[in-house]
Amino acid sequence: MHASGEDAGPHDADEGVLFVGDLGYKVTDEILANAFRQFGNVERAYVIRNSKKQSLGYGFVHYKSAIQATQVLQVTAETGYFYIGGSPRPVIVEPAETKAARARRPPVNGDS
Repeated sequence: MHASGEDAGPHDADEGVLFVGDLGYKVTDEILANAFRQFGNVERAYVIRNSKKQSLGYGFVHYKSAIQATQVLQVTAETGYFYIGGSPRPVIVEPAETKAARARRPPVNGDS
């Protein structure tokens, strides 16, 4: 669920979207967007939060093009790390998984 309480669905069909994990709990939407602007035109960035508005430690960054998102993946793979918001641990940056790809995955731990 998006920080505003709405579903984060727009990343479901967009190839220019990155998943960012291991975010520090103080990272805001603005901090996330600013950290990734150095790589290109960030259209939208948001941290996923629970119903109490607490960060779940991950978010999504939407770029104007898939090429920009690919460049981010290349840079972070080359350096091996990327830090955001003063956290002592690097974040994970990966292509966002679409709903269709999630639906094709086998259930985990008895989920159906």
